[in-house]
Amino acid sequence: MNNREDTIIDRRSIEWYALYDSELHVMPSGKVGFGRWIDSLYPGMLEQDIRNSVVPYGYSGRGAAVIKLEPHDPNTQNFIIRAVSWGGSATHDLADAVAEWLRGCAQSIVADGTAAYEIASLRERASRSQTGVLLISLRWDQLRVKGRYVIQRVLTESGVAPYQAEGTEEHHHAMKQARIALNDMLLVRDPVMTRTQYEALGVLGGSRYPEFFLKSFRHRADPGKSAGAQVPFDFQEFHEAQDRAIAAATANIGWDARGGFAERQTDIYYIARRLRFERYKIALRSTIVSAINGLIGKYEKQFGLKGRVVVEGCMTMAEVEEAEAHLQAGDCSLTSLVEQFR
Repeated sequence: MNNREDTIIDRRSIEWYALYDSELHVMPSGKVGFGRWIDSLYPGMLEQDIRNSVVPYGYSGRGAAVIKLEPHDPNTQNFIIRAVSWGGSATHDLADAVAEWLRGCAQSIVADGTAAYEIASLRERASRSQTGVLLISLRWDQLRVKGRYVIQRVLTESGVAPYQAEGTEEHHHAMKQARIALNDMLLVRDPVMTRTQYEALGVLGGSRYPEFFLKSFRHRADPGKSAGAQVPFDFQEFHEAQDRAIAAATANIGWDARGGFAERQTDIYYIARRLRFERYKIALRSTIVSAINGLIGKYEKQFGLKGRVVVEGCMTMAEVEEAEAHLQAGDCSLTSLVEQFR
């Protein structure tokens, strides 16, 4: 494996860092400048749940996922490790490197709809010959696809992506732009969930109560305010409506908001949604693994690469379909179906 001190990273994108949450500019909709719902409960929960389960850790009932290269080839293994982790962790283990990259990629897909990476060249410092590639994670909302190029635009002073100040003179002078060939990008898109669903979760996970109720509550807490400011409010009706909205927003991916509305669904529907969530994770995992294998195929002739990354030990689509058939037929206990998720 090449020494980092003897290697340079040949990149076209602009190096960019997020600020602390307290420094981010919040738009009227509740979104921060670069598009994340930082103060919203459900998007963050979903992102973490996907990250922690798309590739199971060792403490899960199934044990840790097995990630390997078939057929095994030291040269290709070295290429993959450098591509997905060389710029960050110093791991020399293929399974660890790919697992962490898969988790991070899945989280980015859920958060932004598309995980975007520049395929930067790793070059030997002395000869400038290319020795590999490095996947540099970019913010999708900073990017625009124009023909055969991807345009990255960032505000150089604050570090956040362009948003409400666009078009102003101040915005123009603070903007920095990079152009990256589309062929030098790896884009991995969400195979199931739409941005409308994610936006809905952002709204539902914001303020837990309507503003008219909060104003009324503040009036009641202030002895100087008249009783006429009070507004009747039914907590139970509100929470039921909110739970129904969360369930509807996540219906096609099956996420259960960590059991947030468990008391409002039967055991059968709980299992049906869990199986749907497994389907979503399988689709995500398959999409991401196909992307990394596509990268191997892209450079197999240039670097003499062989083999493909394989992930085993996770729930398979065949197992999901078999469980769904048993659930529909009612020919096995619900407990035995639940055991498959643990």
